[in-house]
Amino acid sequence: MHAWLCENPVGVDALSWKELPTPSPKAGEVLIEIKAASLNFPDLLIVQNKYQMKPPPCPSCRARNMPAWLLQWARASST
Repeated sequence: MHAWLCENPVGVDALSWKELPTPSPKAGEVLIEIKAASLNFPDLLIVQNKYQMKPPPCPSCRARNMPAWLLQWARASST
């Protein structure tokens, strides 16, 4: 998989596009393929270390807010 990483929040130049190992889901988890994501204004603040609170673990983490039906399906499928 590929990911935008910001290992040192000093600005947009700190972002790097890297290939990472594809994670394997553990018990009770599912792996979701994301076809597209966006970087938005809050992400710009995060990479500049200007975000008003502790930032999410990665830029463009909006995909973590999955619809309730998907989470219910994932829980049901993992049992």
